[in-house]
Amino acid sequence: MYAYFSNDPTLLDETNFLGFKFVPSIESVTVSYPFLPAHPEQLVNDTPPVPVIIGLNDMEGIIALHEYRLSQWSDDRITDEISKLCKNRYSTEVITKIKDFYFNKCNIESETTKLEHICHLHSDVLFVKDFYRSFNNFLKQDVVPVYKYEFKFDGKLNAVKNMVLATRPVLRHSIKGACHEDDVNYLFHCKLSGVVPKPNSPELEMCKIMGKMWSNFAKSGDPNSSDLSFKWVNASASDPKYLSIDGDRTRMVEGMINSNRLRLWQEISESVV
Repeated sequence: MYAYFSNDPTLLDETNFLGFKFVPSIESVTVSYPFLPAHPEQLVNDTPPVPVIIGLNDMEGIIALHEYRLSQWSDDRITDEISKLCKNRYSTEVITKIKDFYFNKCNIESETTKLEHICHLHSDVLFVKDFYRSFNNFLKQDVVPVYKYEFKFDGKLNAVKNMVLATRPVLRHSIKGACHEDDVNYLFHCKLSGVVPKPNSPELEMCKIMGKMWSNFAKSGDPNSSDLSFKWVNASASDPKYLSIDGDRTRMVEGMINSNRLRLWQEISESVV
């Protein structure tokens, strides 16, 4: 796979929050042992099915709450910003429908509430709607277990959230949930990264739970074991339940993650086909 990184501001777009580009490309058939030999959709269909863990963080879109981006989301510019976020691929009618859903109909009375809805919009556009394309593909195969989760633990190891909101400590505490990649440090914490849970802390307990489930799955294809206080039941097309991962509040939840928001994007997808 080839990657291209740049800090050239002319290359920035509405979905580039960290100031660089990462562009994977399909490798030539002449490459020995290619990392990406075909489009991911083709690879998903061609690869023999195996048990899978697949999931989201509940506030993925916090990654979009950098101050330089937020300044552009004034009330009189929301329509334009939605259009740019969606790469100008939708009609005025669809953009208005999106705006009404996330902003006009929710009676936003505070900055925090508005930021939460900006976060939800970015979560859905950049992560959730395409996540379900993969998830539904796994379910259609109906051959192996598919374990779905939503990670929502909000602790001191949520490094990406802490970084994004570092200059706005009030928001750090008022906007609850886990940002994109915040689950990673609960699986792979280490002294080298400087992200280490304190003894007897909720963060350490969360690390133990995550480590136990993922190591169980790596060994047997099943994340469960008798020393966990809950059972993670795999999802199915008729029962797309998921595990809500949130420390000692971890539990199974029926239905789809953010089902009302998901329905909006399904309707939009069907209307523009």
